[in-house]
Amino acid sequence: MSNYLDRLQVLLQQEKKDKGRAIIFWIENEGEWSVEDLQRVIGTDAIVRLLAPNHSLKLKREIERENVQSSFILYSPSPLSDEDLEPILSLRLSGVDFQHDDVYVWAERFQTDEWNLRKLMEQYSQFFTANTRLNKLEKYRKKYPHVFFDERLLIYTTVNSKPTIEEAFIQLVKMGTNITNHKLYKELNRFGLINSFVKHLSEAFGISTLKESNFLEQGIYAIIASAYFQDGGPITNNLAEFKSNKMNWLAGVYNKIAHSDEFKSQLSNWTVYFVEKYNIKEQLVHLTNQQLVRFKNLLLVDEIILNRIYKEAYETNIEQDINHLCAVIEQRLSVEFVRKNSAIYSYYSFWKNYINLRTELNKNISKVNIRPTSADLLYTSYIEKTYRIDQYVRNLNNSLRNIREEEYHDLVKIIQIRYERDWLQPMSVHASSLIKQAPQTSLKQQTSFYETYVHKPKLQTKARQYVIISDGFRYEAGKELAEQLQYDSECKVSCEAMLSSLPSYTQLGMASLLPQIGEMNIKSNKRVYIGDRSTSGNQQRERVLKEVDENSIIFRLSDFLNLLSKERKERVKGKSIVYLFHDVIDAVGDKNTTEHHTYDMTCKAITELNHAIQTLLNMEAKRITITADHGFLYLSEQSSTATKVLNERRELLDGNNRFQMVRKGVQSSSVEYGAFLLNSNNQVLTDTDTIITEGLNRFRTGAGTRYFHGGVTPQERVVPVLVIESQQDVKRVDVSIVDNNWVISDYNPKFILYQSEIISEKVLPTKIRTSLWLDGECVSNKNVVTCKAKTKQEQEQVFSLYLFEQNYPLHGTLTLLLETSSRNGRWERYRTYTYKVGILGGYTNE
Repeated sequence: MSNYLDRLQVLLQQEKKDKGRAIIFWIENEGEWSVEDLQRVIGTDAIVRLLAPNHSLKLKREIERENVQSSFILYSPSPLSDEDLEPILSLRLSGVDFQHDDVYVWAERFQTDEWNLRKLMEQYSQFFTANTRLNKLEKYRKKYPHVFFDERLLIYTTVNSKPTIEEAFIQLVKMGTNITNHKLYKELNRFGLINSFVKHLSEAFGISTLKESNFLEQGIYAIIASAYFQDGGPITNNLAEFKSNKMNWLAGVYNKIAHSDEFKSQLSNWTVYFVEKYNIKEQLVHLTNQQLVRFKNLLLVDEIILNRIYKEAYETNIEQDINHLCAVIEQRLSVEFVRKNSAIYSYYSFWKNYINLRTELNKNISKVNIRPTSADLLYTSYIEKTYRIDQYVRNLNNSLRNIREEEYHDLVKIIQIRYERDWLQPMSVHASSLIKQAPQTSLKQQTSFYETYVHKPKLQTKARQYVIISDGFRYEAGKELAEQLQYDSECKVSCEAMLSSLPSYTQLGMASLLPQIGEMNIKSNKRVYIGDRSTSGNQQRERVLKEVDENSIIFRLSDFLNLLSKERKERVKGKSIVYLFHDVIDAVGDKNTTEHHTYDMTCKAITELNHAIQTLLNMEAKRITITADHGFLYLSEQSSTATKVLNERRELLDGNNRFQMVRKGVQSSSVEYGAFLLNSNNQVLTDTDTIITEGLNRFRTGAGTRYFHGGVTPQERVVPVLVIESQQDVKRVDVSIVDNNWVISDYNPKFILYQSEIISEKVLPTKIRTSLWLDGECVSNKNVVTCKAKTKQEQEQVFSLYLFEQNYPLHGTLTLLLETSSRNGRWERYRTYTYKVGILGGYTNE
């Protein structure tokens, strides 16, 4: 028996079971059955009768009066009109239709009701004309079996989106909002699905103004408008069409789009069009900065704020503080939209460093003209406080790279001259004067590095000692790296200061960081020796290390990091001391053609060293020490052309643009104005005289005119010593939610986050991401809160979330999820809290 007759039998038995007897209407277009043949096939299960207009009354009488217990199959081999079937309408209402075609097969494959499928095929017939589309629909249905089978499923299949109208819309606008040449729009229109799409989209967005002709553009504007309203933007008459009862949900859609790299440029363009079309600027220019900082997603807000900052900075005297603007800048830098927009972030970073630099210069310029009583005081002041001036200068210049406006560059030129002329110049003169007159300072010397930071810790802990020496990595950069590492809960970080040997240059600095197993001296080949052992190159330096500890080894840091993890572990197996040499800053600064990249390379060095630390910690390193051979001075072109240039000497042992060394006795006791002879008490090299330029002066010898090292200024001589120790007893601060009633009663709930301890060496700050969930689905925005309280008064902080608009079960349960960031950057579950729903209008489970 053929498949459709099997189906007929199944339907017959099902109707008998459900209704006591079956009345089945079977109407074909070109039927080939006779009543007699069909009766023989059906047997005694049902009576087969011919369904024809002239038999209607006879059939009605037989079925309703004469054979009320029997089942009937009423068969017609040709179509019948509604008029033909009118006399037996009561039979049709109590009976069921049977059709044999491919629809039944497809209904089984789609796992849906046959009659529901027939209605869809009748309404959207064009969609079902191609087998490839039907196959695609079948695959989609298997992937999402629980989605209700209606026209929305046809939409999702056509646009190839996840099964929500929101995702279908997002998939459409990926191709833009202009429907003229929109491929997916044309597909949906061809299948007659546009009207249905707009209807469902209007319901989902909670607005009734979407039209088929422009629903893509208006849908995007509705999403942008909701984010604008949520941030505090006024709902003016021209924006009233976007007033939605799903504002929080739409703002969530905005965040989803904003966080997608696919929409980065498109969203920016759409926002510009939205701002222009609806005169948003007119509404925002009257708001204060405190009101504007609430906006999280609008570029125009940052343009207004940045213009105000520039105006105040430009119109006020450079000696006047404007640090009241820092609070606004810090708030904007914490906004995710700003952090992801590199251009805007550069502007705020610029102003942060400009204002901080301007403030620090104003505080210190008056003091710098007072000569300290000793070099120790000058270096100590730099180590404790004024190093930040150089840090701000470097970061200010780096943030300027992405800013083209000439007026910003002019501001930097002005403050750069103030920095060099009014602070750097007098400080450098003091340093020269004090070193020239005084013996060696009492601060920690570079030649004590190995004994203090390598040998003694090795004896005390028995742990492998990793030492990274970064060429030219000056003190302020080391402090910045230490600040970045303070959030790492797996290690303890300290940053101390050390004075590099004089003159402060690479060959001598590298030798000073090795075991001092003999007197240091320099040969005519410019190589520095410890006793009779050369320290030029990693191979020679490794030999010096092995004189003290045979289990020592040296790598170039880049070569070491390029090894596979397994190879790195194998190469250091059995080693107690591992020196890693890193050369990024000096490699660029020491060349005339590349010295202008010095500040860029300093930032790169910080990033690379941070990565190296994480790699070593992952190798279970217990102690890592980072230092440098020397620091550097970096001057602007305006300043460098104003410095005094001195002639170089003959019979030089070595030298650069800041120092020259000759054999002892070659140099007379008198030195020309602009330089001085280094006191023998301040030298570590034997049988050598060193002449160092005073202030910011330079010799002709050397590659560049802006990048200096070799002198006695704190920038050139003070180097960092970072000690990173793996530590199990360091932890991130514990946080919890404090609440009295544990009920959420509105769509903008507020919560109190309590920090259990104040921040200390053993307790580190933490970042918490918060969100609300219902039945495994996120139903709010996600808010990141930083917990870094250093006083008891700051241990509690309030944060809020925005619930998406939908009916929540009254007295049902919402879950507040707290997540923390792991070392690999992923968010991980931290804690959850259960809240009862008390929102008016929520439905009850009854």
